[in-house]
Amino acid sequence: MPSVSISIVLYNNTVKTVNNLVRNIEKSTNDLSDVKLYLVNNSPENESLTTYLRTFESTGWIKTIVPETNGGFGSGNNLVLPYLHSDYHIVMNPDIMMVDCKINPNAVRTKKISFP
Repeated sequence: MPSVSISIVLYNNTVKTVNNLVRNIEKSTNDLSDVKLYLVNNSPENESLTTYLRTFESTGWIKTIVPETNGGFGSGNNLVLPYLHSDYHIVMNPDIMMVDCKINPNAVRTKKISFP
């Protein structure tokens, strides 16, 4: 089965919003065997969010990235590129929820892009 990765850039999101987002992604990808979620924390001064994100360190499927400076959405997603080894990658906003859907990488046929 193909592997899937997802990146989400966070900025001053509430713990509740991120928790709902992570649970939604977990539910939508539970049929896949190889899923990685990259959460880019562009607001490390948000102590409650930063503390909450640390709880994912031991999950194995969620990685939190904290940039030295907030370069915005594009820059945040670019920080994920060195970690990517998946067959498919999804860039999501934190206000996106998957409703009544499952991620099915077999439904999409694309050419794989390699990064140096």
